Amino acid sequence: MATELIERTIPLDDFDIKRDRAGRTVTAYAAEFGRETEIRDQHGHYWEGINRAGFNRTLSHGIARVGVYYNHGYDLSGKPNGLLSVPFATPVEIKPDGHGLLTISRYNDGELADAVLAAWEGGQIKGQSFRGRVYQSKERGKGERGLPRIERMELGLKEYGPTPSPAYEGAGLVAIRSQEDLAELIRSMISEITTGTPSAPPVGTSITPTGPDAAGDSSDDGHSSRTRARRNLMLMRARDLGVIGNGKTS
Repeated sequence: MATELIERTIPLDDFDIKRDRAGRTVTAYAAEFGRETEIRDQHGHYWEGINRAGFNRTLSHGIARVGVYYNHGYDLSGKPNGLLSVPFATPVEIKPDGHGLLTISRYNDGELADAVLAAWEGGQIKGQSFRGRVYQSKERGKGERGLPRIERMELGLKEYGPTPSPAYEGAGLVAIRSQEDLAELIRSMISEITTGTPSAPPVGTSITPTGPDAAGDSSDDGHSSRTRARRNLMLMRARDLGVIGNGKTS
């Protein structure tokens, strides 16, 4: 039985955000079935697919121990981040369907969850990913360019969550390659959160804010306390990464 731990990212096809009396929930896929992806990692260079029943055994044991983290608890430079290592949401339901592994997550009340929701709505979230152990795999011959074709038959699920910088450019995602790109991303997030006018979400997304939380609680200066909390969090994150200085941003 294999024991390697893998992380895999799926491009964002569609998502849904709902706000109601029970809280804020986000529905999105964390894995895709029936589609091979070229992988180059510590385990080799190969084509990988995930079997539609790959998570069944793990999910049969319940989802209480599955964590929800932003970018696997790492900042955009790939370093562990203490704030991001705190789960910001709770899995409500995780189920395989005809497309992939569908997750429904209830977000906490707090600055981190608010900042992540702002990134969802602003379009900075580019995908979701999962981390888990590989328990069973099968080699399915050779694929394009003679690379092995590996099908993951049984996987664990330690955690999942949204990510702004997915690892697989070939899956239609844009990776953050330089400090300059990172700086621009964070500056744009701060600007959108401050002005309250997020950019248009990706094509095909469905955002359905409802209830009093959708409008916010405006203060005299035109910004809600939640908006200020989001901005302050993003400023702190940007300073921690060295993207901006300790002074005011333009």
